[in-house]
Amino acid sequence: MKAQIFTNFVERVTSANNRTFAYLFVDDSECAVTRNFTTNIRDSTHIRLVMTEDLNDVYEDFTLPLVRLGFLDKTIDNQVIHNDMFFLQNYSTSCTDEIPMVPLLYARPWHRPKYLSIALDDMLTIFICATISVTTFGILIYRHVNRKHKKQVELLSELMLQPRIYKAPKECAKVARLPWEIKSENVHIDTEFLLGEGTISNVYLGKLKGKAPIMQWIDRIEMKQYQDCAVAVRVPRHFDEPEEDQLQREIASMRQLRHHDHIALLLGWTNKNDLVCSLLELTHMNLIKYLSQIKETAEASNSSGFTPMSRIPFQVLFKIIYETCDGIEFIHSRNLVHRDLTARNVLLTTGLRAKISGFGFCSEPDDPKFAANSLALRYLPVRWLAPECFIGKFGVKSDSWSFAVLMYEIFSLGEQPYEDLIRPEEIIESIRKGRIPAHPKYCSKQTYKIMQSCFQTFVSRRPNFTQLKNAFHVQSTNYYSNPAFEPDS
Repeated sequence: MKAQIFTNFVERVTSANNRTFAYLFVDDSECAVTRNFTTNIRDSTHIRLVMTEDLNDVYEDFTLPLVRLGFLDKTIDNQVIHNDMFFLQNYSTSCTDEIPMVPLLYARPWHRPKYLSIALDDMLTIFICATISVTTFGILIYRHVNRKHKKQVELLSELMLQPRIYKAPKECAKVARLPWEIKSENVHIDTEFLLGEGTISNVYLGKLKGKAPIMQWIDRIEMKQYQDCAVAVRVPRHFDEPEEDQLQREIASMRQLRHHDHIALLLGWTNKNDLVCSLLELTHMNLIKYLSQIKETAEASNSSGFTPMSRIPFQVLFKIIYETCDGIEFIHSRNLVHRDLTARNVLLTTGLRAKISGFGFCSEPDDPKFAANSLALRYLPVRWLAPECFIGKFGVKSDSWSFAVLMYEIFSLGEQPYEDLIRPEEIIESIRKGRIPAHPKYCSKQTYKIMQSCFQTFVSRRPNFTQLKNAFHVQSTNYYSNPAFEPDS
């Protein structure tokens, strides 16, 4: 019966207007092609009419007989679609598996699936845009950080060139509270006997009457030698607040370090002619003087027909390096950073045993006195500083960098690093750009590799002093004593 009704309907609408036709959607989801409905009419429950706007009564003429006979439920999704070009090209040629029939209440927008090539094009576009965005953002951050860092370096350079502001010790309230003071009448300074000369102070031979204050802190039998003894007296050319801070740091460092075989002692201080003078353990000479003596001997042997290398006591030099590593390792074990590790601050006893001095800048790694743009930074030796030190960042491995510069002094026999640079800002900029001292004339390739490891820009890649001490212990055993060189008395 349903097939007969449908056949009558088709004959009617075909004779009236052949642009109008019926399109069936069958339950078994097989593809129903346009006009091919006679074989599937018995299984059809969903009907879609495609017609022109002037045939609206056709829908009722067709569906009412089906409803009365029970072949069609009023709740079934029956649709009337205008017969224009859009629907003819899309709906009339689609299969049920492409456009499934659902009640209008639950209908959702349908999107045509994208092909893989289109998806890849979209992904490529997104990737290119993301790469450009990330790169641009990274460049902006780098330029901002670089500009900020450059300003800090310029400010530090300006601070180094500014004249210092001095004040008399009488105006400094802290001087009266400094510990380890020795009465001035108990100290005699021989100003005719100059032991050493620095940029801000001179060191003279002196005589101490009585006990040194450090004996109260270190209860060892060998400390008795610092009673009624000869001493080295460091006399500053002036006494200002930074000098006072240096003295306080020296005293605080000695309290923490107490005694070590490779650390020179600060015995106390005294006030002479309104200048605060430090009393130091007297040693034979410093490393700079020893290196200059070796250089003179090597040059003299060259004119006599001997090779300079034959006159250099490498075993002694490696012993000094090893003992310096041992002393700095002990300093670091007390959570202190030296900050001024140079050849002039390595003292040598009569037996050429190394002792580290110069504790005026020694303190905890995070000491706020050495923060970025601080006044204390301009007193530090820029030629020996690691790049991170110029922005106020110090650590045990910033001493590793300074130690490598110290090795350059040793194996160049006392030459100054970066001799072609004079102005502090030029040196700072050169180090910041990655320049390091060249291969010293008398340094082996193996030793220079150790130096290069200390010159790593990334702090974490530099060796610590335990590793350096072990490395140079092996190096020192590879050389024999050279009796051809004898140091001056």
